[in-house]
Amino acid sequence: MDFLFLIYIGIGFLAGFVGSLVGLGGGIIVVPALTIALNMDIKNAIGASLVSLISTSVMTVSVLAKNNLVHFQLGLLLVSTTIFGSFLGSYTAVFLNPKILMIVFASFMLAAAYMLLRKKKISEESLMDTVPPTSNALDLYGEIKKESGIKYFKIKRVKLGIGLSAIAGWLSGMLGVGGGIVQVPMMNLICGVPIKIAAATSSFMIGFTGLAGALVYGLFGKIDWYLSASLVLGTMLGSYAGSKAAVKLKSGVMAKILVAVLIVSAIRLIIKSQE
Repeated sequence: MDFLFLIYIGIGFLAGFVGSLVGLGGGIIVVPALTIALNMDIKNAIGASLVSLISTSVMTVSVLAKNNLVHFQLGLLLVSTTIFGSFLGSYTAVFLNPKILMIVFASFMLAAAYMLLRKKKISEESLMDTVPPTSNALDLYGEIKKESGIKYFKIKRVKLGIGLSAIAGWLSGMLGVGGGIVQVPMMNLICGVPIKIAAATSSFMIGFTGLAGALVYGLFGKIDWYLSASLVLGTMLGSYAGSKAAVKLKSGVMAKILVAVLIVSAIRLIIKSQE
């Protein structure tokens, strides 16, 4: 078997594991790894990453949905604008300078890491024992498993979240990261969704955004199918392992892993853009 093929599978496994763990889809690993370690053109790396996002989403959600961590109603509302943004972002990236892509990518990663570091946990006082009657389709509630049993929380600022999801989709298509780099912090910081549920819901959404972006990159001949196939194999294995770990991992630990991944990847990309 081609040694390079094995390297791609290894990158895919790591990306799938970390991506499913924190809801970023793995692009946050794939793109820097291929561009920095293997000196690949960033546009080809993004194209391959977008294809691998689809397999990551399917494998991750198949595990997390069984543990009631995916908020499908919120995910479908947000992805309605994310897909549009993904098409636009993919089209933008095809014609954009690769070094500019790297700087934009790094900037958003550092901003997300900063916001997550400042985030306070959802207070126990805001949790409810039952869901109150609702008359508005945008009055959404979610549930979270606590030591005292199942508790419920209200999802805040849903309309703002829907609007910001278009930006997440734009970044997804442009950078090949699934939109989770915006969606997870946004759902957690703005909508008040616990990070574990935000990550799982983001994993559900990245399949849609990955498909939308991959269609554009494919039309412009920016997808290496040999590379993509090996990454898909790796990400499927990594996603399954990562999603199993995510079920057992504490939210605080998950947030710290996410921040570390964001900061390290951002610094490496900034260095790469200066070469």
